[in-house]
Amino acid sequence: MLGTIFKRYFTSGKLGSVKLPRINLRRATDFQNVKEKVFLINNKANIETKKYDVKVIEDLFQQESFITDIKKTKCLWTWDASGRSLYLVDNSDLTNLKSSSRDLRLLGGSIATASHSRLVKSTNVLVPELYGPEHISYVLNGFLLANNSFSKKKDEDPFVEEINLFSNHLPESEEKLAAIQDYRLFLKSAEATLFARSLANERADVANTQEMMEVAKEIALANPEKVTFEAIIGEDLLKNQLNLHYSVGKGSKNPPILAMLQYKGNPDQAEDITAILGKGLCFDSGGLNIKPTGSMETMYTDKAGACAALGAFRSAVELGLKINLVCVIGLAENFISEKCYRPSDIIRSHKGLTVEIGNTDAEGRLVLADAMSYLQQKFKPKTLIELSTLTGACVIALGKQTGGLFSNNDELAQELLAASQVVNEPLWRLPISEEHREEIKGSYADLDSIGKSRFGGSSKAAAFLERFVEDGVRWAHLDIAGPADTASSRPLTPKGATGFGAALVLNYIHKIASKNSVETPQQLSK
Repeated sequence: MLGTIFKRYFTSGKLGSVKLPRINLRRATDFQNVKEKVFLINNKANIETKKYDVKVIEDLFQQESFITDIKKTKCLWTWDASGRSLYLVDNSDLTNLKSSSRDLRLLGGSIATASHSRLVKSTNVLVPELYGPEHISYVLNGFLLANNSFSKKKDEDPFVEEINLFSNHLPESEEKLAAIQDYRLFLKSAEATLFARSLANERADVANTQEMMEVAKEIALANPEKVTFEAIIGEDLLKNQLNLHYSVGKGSKNPPILAMLQYKGNPDQAEDITAILGKGLCFDSGGLNIKPTGSMETMYTDKAGACAALGAFRSAVELGLKINLVCVIGLAENFISEKCYRPSDIIRSHKGLTVEIGNTDAEGRLVLADAMSYLQQKFKPKTLIELSTLTGACVIALGKQTGGLFSNNDELAQELLAASQVVNEPLWRLPISEEHREEIKGSYADLDSIGKSRFGGSSKAAAFLERFVEDGVRWAHLDIAGPADTASSRPLTPKGATGFGAALVLNYIHKIASKNSVETPQQLSK
């Protein structure tokens, strides 16, 4: 079964688990024997769509003229003695795969949501002849993204447990389809996003710093020959001069932790290392500068950057990509207690720069600054990509569906922008100017954590992080505060944490790994 691509986590349960359907390939001649049916009918229309009964649809589907005769994209349900049948009409222009990728994903999402509304557990899809593995990978990507939602209700939310693809023109075996690199990439891309969503949606009473560390450790334990794990916990952060990180988390009973994973997928170029860093604030009360009601309740998603980083890393390892990767997550809870840090504290960072605390609710940049400095010293990466729900200012600037991109390298910025377009996780590049750099200079310390004014908050935060980038390192900061969660469901994104960034980073990593391969696989994202 194609479901074997998903090595683990078929059923949900433990923290970080992902519930995934079985995916099976069948011959088109078997389609007439099943009850719940889905027709993907691709067309360029000349006439209006009519409501046909099952027999008429089956007869017409055998006629080439019918495929080109339907006009509008619609979803129709009919009922007959054989059971439920869903008719999906796809208007995508398959001559341009890049432009149709979003439509194909939405089509896959429609299969999931329409099946949910009818409580269908096993969906059977008759694949049109125009669809190759590339098209199916997009459809399944959308289906998987729309099929999952986070719920702790006694009665589970609707979930399609099985999807059967009926086709005579896809590879004749499930194993051959699963062996296509780009097909596997886009299924693993969906899994990376779902993993990040599942983890980010968990509340802080479950997903605390120690449990998040265990999730990272589990990735290494599942891949013992490929991945190593280590962590610096609690007061050991002080022994390693990670004073900023420790200060943010010392007010909680759950210790601050720096967790690190390393994957050596390209030993022939051992010094060519790409690092992924994620902000992992398991809960952010704001500290002494406490958040008001209405702003604190969703702060369990302040770990979304770490979740996306882990999701991308995990899928890259399971794809066996030819690349050397480091994944670091800075874990902490920003709480109030007799031990918590204060506004006006001056703290020496791992890099040696002193930082005056302007506001305890600007804590993420402190954790990231120490993590950036430490991982560069230890692993010496050539590229460092960091993801964080860092500033509300970025949400005000770009809205809830677009992430902010800051970088010291134009080539890296363009590569990430290209990856964002492939996976429909939009980024917009924002500036770091001399104004922003001047703003974060301190009066009594080297740096002020929030700057001198309330303007340009996202750029000032990026300017602060920039001070911890070593010479020669290609660096990108992704501020995902807006798209990391959604207050209402969207076609491919149920309400809650979105997993934004996981697929984007995985696509970028896959591109780099493909360049490292002797035999470069066909690129779906070209």
